[in-house]
Amino acid sequence: MSIYTASKLGQAKFVPEGEHLYITDLVSDGKSTVARLIVAGDTTYYYWNRTKAGSTRHVNMSLPEDRHITLVAYTGNWDGTVTGGIHWNSYDHMLEHVTTFS
Repeated sequence: MSIYTASKLGQAKFVPEGEHLYITDLVSDGKSTVARLIVAGDTTYYYWNRTKAGSTRHVNMSLPEDRHITLVAYTGNWDGTVTGGIHWNSYDHMLEHVTTFS
């Protein structure tokens, strides 16, 4: 079962079967869409889609099995660091995050 979350301007989807992450930028506003994927007991990953609006970045991941995966989508302005330009309050507060197993 895949999980999906959205910010005001972009969305992220994680498919546990095969461990695929998709980050889509929805609006032509100069901002990037950022996916934060948290693997319980392991680490947190940040993936940016810094290409144009309407584009989707695909990441084929390799994660530990049987872990809770939490996904959040943000917007951001890339500043050369993984987390430095994230707009931390840009996620959709109605659907703050979604969780599944890997």
